Amino acid sequence: MVNGETTKQRTAQDVMDIISGTPGSELSLDILRPGHTDLMNIKITRGGMEGKNVPYSGIVAPDIGYISLTTFTADAGKNVANALRDLKTTSTNLKGVILDLRGNGGGLLREAINVCNVFIPAGETVVTTKGKVVEADQEYKTQGEPVDDKIELIIIIDENSASASEIVSGVMQDLDRAVIVGQLSYGKGLVQNTFDIGYNAKIKLTTSKYYIPSGRCIQSVEYKNGERVHIPDDKRAKFKTRAGRTVLDGGGVQPDEPLKAGEVPLIVKKLEDQDVIFNFVTQECIGRDSLGALETFHFTDFASFSSFLNKSDFKFETETDQLIRDLKVMAAKESYSSDIANEVDHLKSSVEKEKATQVSKHEKEILLAIEKEMLGRYYFETGLVRHQLKNDPELAQAISLLNDPARYSQILRPN
Repeated sequence: MVNGETTKQRTAQDVMDIISGTPGSELSLDILRPGHTDLMNIKITRGGMEGKNVPYSGIVAPDIGYISLTTFTADAGKNVANALRDLKTTSTNLKGVILDLRGNGGGLLREAINVCNVFIPAGETVVTTKGKVVEADQEYKTQGEPVDDKIELIIIIDENSASASEIVSGVMQDLDRAVIVGQLSYGKGLVQNTFDIGYNAKIKLTTSKYYIPSGRCIQSVEYKNGERVHIPDDKRAKFKTRAGRTVLDGGGVQPDEPLKAGEVPLIVKKLEDQDVIFNFVTQECIGRDSLGALETFHFTDFASFSSFLNKSDFKFETETDQLIRDLKVMAAKESYSSDIANEVDHLKSSVEKEKATQVSKHEKEILLAIEKEMLGRYYFETGLVRHQLKNDPELAQAISLLNDPARYSQILRPN
């Protein structure tokens, strides 16, 4: 219960709406913990939501540093700068650094500029905004002295790196300051502002676009059903980096060293969407004070998970199932013979048999998902990042590049 009001049968969003409130105000919670039968009452004072934007930095290979930046909230530039200084102190012969922007959906523009300023000198144009009202166009430049504008730099991005992340990676690419590794970024280069329209309502309007030093815009320009459509390279406008390399606009930042993204199997997505893994981990954590050493922790008890899954109400519904149902309805509507209906039933049976194998087929991926959920509960984001770096293809590629100065240089200055 929250302040005397039951939250049973409410959605997660409903609960969040009740719990959220003005910082400094008080809240009374009645909590029923898994493994306990009595309600526990706690009173808390609401505070601000200030998480770490640099959850982890450290040495990941001899004389190679790593910085994870998860969001461009306040002090992102300062925290990246401090992380780099610490790395240079830890390794006096630091030869390269990896800035990880994967999954970073962006944030404050000023912090994107500040992060750029960690690696490039004062006075460099980072981004300009251009819209229909020319008088409102603005140019943003770095203001301070960099921490290190010479150290070799790798930036890792993925399809969920957006907005401020794309500004930083795009700027570093345009200035030939870093090699970009990973997957094509999200493609959000719009400036949006909110305006009051009365009756306690607001409207969000796109007022201009971001343009990075080469003159290109990172905003995607083609969509289908609300999703970005990747435009072939030969249909994207070409621009030049400071060293004369060709870069493209119209749909995110294209890595210099593209790597195929690892795909999460559908069965894992469904197990996560229906909270099966979450609930299983909750059960596993009852009475467990710790997971032991972070470096050696692995979850391997697949039999226990299988038993839990068999007792759950998990339903593995797929788009294929719906298509088969639609096909059967349409076949009947169009008066096809019973042979067709039998074929559809046979297809349905084959699909069900295939679905039944998916859990055991993807045991490794399911165990990794369980492991990730458990690590997040005991070691939080910092431990989770550290653990995931142990088997990370993009990180391995970045380290390989920093250990090959000739190749690194050839990518940035191919001529």
